[in-house]
Amino acid sequence: MEFLEALVAPEHEPALQQQVTGAAYSVVLAGPPPADLDERVHSLLLAPSLLRQRRSKSYDLRPLILSLEYEGGGRLAMQLAAREGATGRPDEVIEALGLDPLAADIERTSLTYAVPSPG
Repeated sequence: MEFLEALVAPEHEPALQQQVTGAAYSVVLAGPPPADLDERVHSLLLAPSLLRQRRSKSYDLRPLILSLEYEGGGRLAMQLAAREGATGRPDEVIEALGLDPLAADIERTSLTYAVPSPG
C-alpha cells in the first residue's frame, strides 16, 4: 500500500465514513469476456432506470452509476455514488450487465469525500 497524501480530519466534522460520496472500482472478469460487453455497458448507461431489490426494498441502481467504461480485455472501470440510504455496489452493476459477480476480481481504487465546510 502506498500513501499519496494525508490530511487532518477536522475534529467537529461528521465521521469520515459519513462524508464518503462515491467510490471508484476496477473490475477484472475471470475468463474471456462476452463479445458484446461493450454493447451491454452502452445499453446499461442508456437505461433510464435499473430497478433492483436489496433487503426487501426496491431502489433504482441507475442514478448511482456515475460512470462505467469497458476498457477491453475483460476490465471494467466504474465510479459509483454513495448517498444517504443509497450506495452503488459494483457486484450489482456486474449483475445488471448479465455477468456473475463471483467470477470477477473487484478492487476499490479510490473514495470521494464531500468537501468540508470552511471554518
